Amino acid sequence: MTTTEPMTQQSSDSQGIGGRVRSLPVAIVAFQQRARSQWLAIPEQVRAAFDQLLERVRTGLDLPSRGEVSDLVTRIDELDRKLAAMQAARAAAAAAPKPAAKPKAKAKTRSVKTKPGPTAGKAARRSAIAKAAKNKS
Repeated sequence: MTTTEPMTQQSSDSQGIGGRVRSLPVAIVAFQQRARSQWLAIPEQVRAAFDQLLERVRTGLDLPSRGEVSDLVTRIDELDRKLAAMQAARAAAAAAPKPAAKPKAKAKTRSVKTKPGPTAGKAARRSAIAKAAKNKS
């Protein structure tokens, strides 16, 4: 069987999956060689036109070029390194012993005198009046 003939059902069954997998690298190399020789057989003008067409399609689809992808990978790697450094610093700061906190002083409370409001009962009003009279005398 040559690489240009399609695999028949009978031959694929007789080889089994393992045989087909083992023959795959050979088939790939043969396909690459065939494609390369056919590509080189195309005249230079046709290849240039094809390259221009691919570039226009790539630009129209807004696909990144190989250089742009490479630059992006470099930036992502740099950000990964910075992030790892920040996480390591945060972990080191969390692991460092914290100084003992000083006890807070108790706040002094002050009693606030309030005037009885309109909802206060009669008893509250009477005691407020009595206190006021006592304070005046």
